[in-house]
Amino acid sequence: MPRHRTILALGNLHPERRKRFEAFAKETSFELAVFDGLDAALQWLESNDPRVVLFDTSVAKAHSLCLRVRAKKALATVPIIGLARVITDDAMSKLFAAGADDVVSIAARDSLLVRLRAVPMEQSFHPPPDRGRALVADRDHDRCSVIGRTLMSAGYEVRFAIDRRSLDHYSQDPDTRLVVASAEMGTPDAMIEGARRSGGVSAVWLITDIERDVAAGVDPVPGVDRALTVSASMPPESLLFLSNEMLCPQQTSKRMTPRLLHGTVVAFREAGGDEDDLGFTYNVSTNGVFVRTLAPPSCKSVWIELRPPGSERRVRLQGEIAWTRPFSPGKFALTPPGFGVQISCGLGDGVELWARSVERLVSSARKRHRLEDLLEETLRDSVVDPVEAAPAAQPAAQPAAQPAAQPAAQPAAQPAAQPAVQPAAQPAAQPAAQPAAPPPQPAREGSSPRPSDPPSLPLVYADPAPAKPSAPEVASARDRRPRRLLVMIAGGALLFCAGAAAAYALLKPTAVMQPAPFPAASTASPAPTQSIAPRATATPDRAP
Repeated sequence: MPRHRTILALGNLHPERRKRFEAFAKETSFELAVFDGLDAALQWLESNDPRVVLFDTSVAKAHSLCLRVRAKKALATVPIIGLARVITDDAMSKLFAAGADDVVSIAARDSLLVRLRAVPMEQSFHPPPDRGRALVADRDHDRCSVIGRTLMSAGYEVRFAIDRRSLDHYSQDPDTRLVVASAEMGTPDAMIEGARRSGGVSAVWLITDIERDVAAGVDPVPGVDRALTVSASMPPESLLFLSNEMLCPQQTSKRMTPRLLHGTVVAFREAGGDEDDLGFTYNVSTNGVFVRTLAPPSCKSVWIELRPPGSERRVRLQGEIAWTRPFSPGKFALTPPGFGVQISCGLGDGVELWARSVERLVSSARKRHRLEDLLEETLRDSVVDPVEAAPAAQPAAQPAAQPAAQPAAQPAAQPAAQPAVQPAAQPAAQPAAQPAAPPPQPAREGSSPRPSDPPSLPLVYADPAPAKPSAPEVASARDRRPRRLLVMIAGGALLFCAGAAAAYALLKPTAVMQPAPFPAASTASPAPTQSIAPRATATPDRAP
């Protein structure tokens, strides 16, 4: 057996589990080297080149093994598989960002064996495509190695920069098509504009922010085109996807439905099968999903269970496998190994829930929030519109013929014989102008255009009969917009005055309190049970 066909395994394996792993290695023509501690595994790695790396995710600092493997150029194509006891979306995303290729349950029966069978006996290297140069700029050497490995596998000639001076020098190259730079290098717009003024006009930029969460998604760099800001914890394959979308916009426009990045754990099995396998979504659309895994199924129809974007509920869907990309080290590809599923049906309302969730994700990705819109949305959500049961107050627009002594509004118990607003030529018995349809509901802020001037309030007439007065027509959301800020200011002022009055009422008796001339006989009486503080204006009780 060739010595280079070796599996490096890190973890304190149970004897039964270790025996099962040894059987898997023998069946797939591998030798198994197991180490309980990280230091022993790293020391063995200094003088050996494994073909497969397995590690228990519960081992302390196990991700250091991934980074050390990716730091060796000879191990750039070696698959790294995590053995997890608890698999979550956040944990899998961080493992992929550290350089792992797949994650399986440590208690799974055949998942690991299927992935070992997918590793070819011999590596085959194909000439890389002419994709140009890429620059990875990050002060973290391990992070540079992980991202650079993915870009090299896609056919890029990768350069590295660990300081701002190197970044400015390499980014001026007109042959550079992609720059992945850390936000710690400097201000994004200054870095990009400086490089483009110096000749690097053809490159697209991805700014990785270590303080940004993966769930925050992708945002454009303000004021700069062909540049995005992402989380530094995003898997490198996701960075490759974003760069492809920016470099090939014509292919994106030809798709029937847009594809967006979305990472979540997905359980899949052959339709009618007995056991689920686990994968991780790469990108999604309204009618499909791409699942990354080292062992794509060979069947035609599959069942998948996953969580839609922005939803806590899991859905069970069925679909047809449209295409697969097997694990082939040495071959240059633009996507990780996995398979694409075209969704056909599902249990319950799973298909509808999936489509709605993806459409919301697409809408949020296309929406560009302005500062003014965000402030108005916050103001709208913080104000509760009161329910008016009585006629409204006198409107600001007062006709010229209105008498000065006319009351502004009638109380709720007062018969509504007198109209709230009386035009000069309108008789007193004129009935109120009732709308033909029910009053319009308040519209949301984003559903109507912003007017330049607020419209004047409509004239409302009261019914001549002494019946219960009808509620006035509810003004639309845009009619109430100029008053929202005043309502908040007035409310804050009232709260401040109420607090000041309460504080004064509590502190005043202590400041002016005078000792009350209680008789000497009352000192022997028991202490009061309600309060021990004497009242400032109390008078002594009559002596018994």
